[in-house]
Amino acid sequence: MVDKQKISREDAVVLINDFIEKELWSKDWYKKTRKHIMAVIMYGPTAKGSNKSNSFIEFFIIMPVKPQEKHVLNEYVYDYKGEKLKIVMHSIEKLRSAAQTKNEKEVETFKNCEIIYD
Repeated sequence: MVDKQKISREDAVVLINDFIEKELWSKDWYKKTRKHIMAVIMYGPTAKGSNKSNSFIEFFIIMPVKPQEKHVLNEYVYDYKGEKLKIVMHSIEKLRSAAQTKNEKEVETFKNCEIIYD
């Protein structure tokens, strides 16, 4: 058996876009919230280039807090084309607050992130 190779940052961006285009469109929560989506941002080890072959490909979906609270869970995990994708919902209000307070944890989370859609 051949060991699975870790995915590159560039390939992860392509995979996320493909996943959104081909899979998320069929999910009820996505149908209800897609008009509110302000950005999709890849973060975590894959964005930083420190991922392993079994790392999740993590990305935020940024939207206003009201549609987020009304229609979605805080996170979703999907298997897609042999990779595990983790979607974390993040409100634009929380993002602004973190930027204003310079929350160290939030700052570290967004280091080396990749904006996929804005």
